[in-house]
Amino acid sequence: MKYYEFGNNFEMYALIGANTMNEAMDAYTEHIYEDMDGELPIEVTEEYALDKLLNAFDVCDTEEEKQKAREEFKMCSEESEPYLILIDADLDY
Repeated sequence: MKYYEFGNNFEMYALIGANTMNEAMDAYTEHIYEDMDGELPIEVTEEYALDKLLNAFDVCDTEEEKQKAREEFKMCSEESEPYLILIDADLDY
């Protein structure tokens, strides 16, 4: 599994785990924001992705929540399907 960050150059922030950049970009345009405006995400390390998750605002306040997040991250990392790790908190559904 590789990790892709859709950061400042994108309309909505997202961190996505996927096998390839194309899979990550497809997941982004299908589930988050349909126009990437020619931008490409940045590939980041697994450690970076986990750190971003564990330090996200209001995601992991206690050690118990951090441990649960680590376990879910590991489980999702072992899957073959793309998955959303983090998304912009201001996203309206």
